[in-house]
Amino acid sequence: MTTRRQFVTALGSAAVTAAVWPNRKLLANSVRNVSPSLPFTPIPTPMPTLLEQQQVFVDLRFGMLSYFNMSTFQDREWADPSAVATTFAPKHLDVAQWATVAKSANMTWGCLTVKHHDGFCLWPTATDSMSVRQAGVPDVVRSYVDEFRAQGLKVGFQFSMLDQRQHIERYSLTPGKIELIKEQLRELLTNYGDVAVLVFEGWNVPWARLSYDGLPFQEIYQHIKTLQPNCLVCELNGIRYPGYGLHYTDLKPFKANSGQVYPVVSGTPGCALMNLNHQRWFWQQRDLNTDPVAVKTVVDQWLTPFNDRRYTVLLNVPPNRDGKLSSNYVRRLAEIGSVWKHPGPAARLLPHPVVTTLSLLRGKTIRASPTVDAYGPDLLNDGDDQLLWVAMFNQQPGWAEVDLGETRSFNMVSFAEGVGRRADYPVSRVKNFAFKRWDGSNWVTFASGTTVKAGTILRVPRVSAQRIRFEVDTGGVSGWISEISVYDEPDEL
Repeated sequence: MTTRRQFVTALGSAAVTAAVWPNRKLLANSVRNVSPSLPFTPIPTPMPTLLEQQQVFVDLRFGMLSYFNMSTFQDREWADPSAVATTFAPKHLDVAQWATVAKSANMTWGCLTVKHHDGFCLWPTATDSMSVRQAGVPDVVRSYVDEFRAQGLKVGFQFSMLDQRQHIERYSLTPGKIELIKEQLRELLTNYGDVAVLVFEGWNVPWARLSYDGLPFQEIYQHIKTLQPNCLVCELNGIRYPGYGLHYTDLKPFKANSGQVYPVVSGTPGCALMNLNHQRWFWQQRDLNTDPVAVKTVVDQWLTPFNDRRYTVLLNVPPNRDGKLSSNYVRRLAEIGSVWKHPGPAARLLPHPVVTTLSLLRGKTIRASPTVDAYGPDLLNDGDDQLLWVAMFNQQPGWAEVDLGETRSFNMVSFAEGVGRRADYPVSRVKNFAFKRWDGSNWVTFASGTTVKAGTILRVPRVSAQRIRFEVDTGGVSGWISEISVYDEPDEL
């Protein structure tokens, strides 16, 4: 088995033939060649675990998000994908100013929107996507990473999977388009040094409709971890998944103005994206005369409570058409910095398993104990956490059985409960639960528990079965279970 130390050594060679990412095994055929001529510095050994990386991230506390792209020059949130490249025309790009302003607010890192939904790239990509190359503008990503690092700030990138210019959209996905995404990520992760976080948008959310089936999460996740094992993935899918665990992301996301509610479950490492200019993400002409969000709001309503819940706050401060931060934003960031000081490391994190594969139960034949009308068991394994299965209160424990159709191996389970969906359901009603497998003669428990918040994710010793049973006791009242899942995850080291 390749060790993390061997993996780092391999990154410096002309061809990587086998690799490991933190807490994951990686198949050799998913590894890309990495040229030693690229300006990429291998991570020192020993490599940190995923939990250690997450701790470093939550310790950052506060960062600057820079929504700056084609939309900046159109007074739109989603730019026109048919716009000519020269529409993007910052006359006095000054990324050093952005970094200086970030430092004035005691921020520790920054994140740049390198590609938004229209598909324009802020780096001179070698793919056939439109970029700064066609616009006649220097490499914005290069300027960004150089200037922020020069002032001691870590860097991250925000990348949209939805790409209207390349028609990377629902029903239009092809293997070639998936490879285009992977190639653009390869450019970003090999040409610009260490990237702390990749924030993904437009992927498996209702408004983008790009599912993890068509645009495979695990394949892209593995690709990223192969190129930069210490790069954390923050997938902005929070409106699709419950708050208690990490589903298809290394960091629990929260994005203001995107239909999410304030996270009520603490302890999961997270990233909260907030807006200094109220409701808009990209700079618009009217922002010149807009009073930014108040210092008290940023400090008392965002930074303090989110930091207490182990979230790092990423505050969007959008540059204007000159490529600078307007004076009203500069003043407000300095005011924030005069009030808020970095409090030091966050409370220690506990391990949180990360789901990266699709559930083996989804769409399979399922039957259950007596169920409340219209809340049938098919809602338990449909891949939609918003729909609920409700077992009869007088049938305890309630149960559901799934036939996989063939014997499958798996090592992780999860279930979600509909806590908070109604005022009379404020806390978990689950007294105990169990996952069981049919061994040919009996149902054998392989995972169980009694303490839940709104559900749970459990890694278990690898087992195999064709039939799986979920049992739940809600203490004589109706329990709302929204999803049960079983996963075949890469084994931990």
